[in-house]
Amino acid sequence: MSLDVPRLDDRDFAVILEDARKRIPVYAPEWTDHNVHDPGVTFLELFAWLAESYGYQLDQVTDAHRRKFLGLLGTRPRSPQPAAGRVQVTRGAEGSLAGTHLPAGTPVLADDDGSIAWFRTVRETTLTAATLDRVVSDTRDGRSDDTLANETPGLSYPAFGPEADAESALYLGFSGDPFANADSLSVSVSLAEDALVSSGPHDEEPFDESPDTESDSSGTFDPSVAVRWEYCIEPGYEAWYDPDVWAPIPLRDDGTNAFYRSGTVVLGKPPEVDPDESPAWVGQPGTVGGPGLVLDIDEPYRWLRCVVVRDGHEIPPVVEALRLNVVDVTHGRVRRVTFTRA
Repeated sequence: MSLDVPRLDDRDFAVILEDARKRIPVYAPEWTDHNVHDPGVTFLELFAWLAESYGYQLDQVTDAHRRKFLGLLGTRPRSPQPAAGRVQVTRGAEGSLAGTHLPAGTPVLADDDGSIAWFRTVRETTLTAATLDRVVSDTRDGRSDDTLANETPGLSYPAFGPEADAESALYLGFSGDPFANADSLSVSVSLAEDALVSSGPHDEEPFDESPDTESDSSGTFDPSVAVRWEYCIEPGYEAWYDPDVWAPIPLRDDGTNAFYRSGTVVLGKPPEVDPDESPAWVGQPGTVGGPGLVLDIDEPYRWLRCVVVRDGHEIPPVVEALRLNVVDVTHGRVRRVTFTRA
């Protein structure tokens, strides 16, 4: 329920002018011509117009007032921010992207019908030639193949099911080795904006009011939710639910803050993967049984998964898209760089 803010002065031009005319006999009885052609009446009209303008301004809650009120709540205005966005790098005529290293500050040219703007990458990124061909969510209620929803603009799907319970998992199947000629893998996660939870302090929990470069959120916090990234080390699917066939994978950076916001997840290369040999974690064609959807695998995918170790999402995360080779860019000056392969 909003409060009714009283107006300091609700008189308009006509009321102010009429009040001034009524005072003429009191203060200037010799002034008898009160018609509009009289110069004195012209001055009264001018002063009435000024009084109405000043009264209107005094009766407003200005931006300065709002800043003062927000300051009482401990909120400060953000400084001007450069334009930012995300760019997905696709394979060009030169061939494979595997191992292509983009340093931080790599120039990116945006051409909008002749209007050119230069951007630069926010952080260093190593590209991969692998493709994300299967996306599967697995919960206590069953399994869902979300590959089509992940590939179709405008569709979304719950990453860990409708409840995001503990032990729910999101499986990613790759065609090709995502770590070929690279020591890391970046996965861009875009969440449905209307399902995002605004960041804020939790009791005495430390709260960073500075905005994050990957999010429009007003700050960051330490969530009570915990997730773990793993990779499959067995070629078959008979032991899909056996925890022994999944090994932890290094998590270098979680820009999603445990799927609380859109961002980039950077995974380190599994230590057991030998770059000179065919990785042992290539899944063979087969069928994943168990509760829910029976998943027929017709390609030798390499599988990663994200498991909810400790649940607690206020709103279960809803994913619009998972993408590879997506880099964050910001508007600004660029410098000459050299593209290299890791």
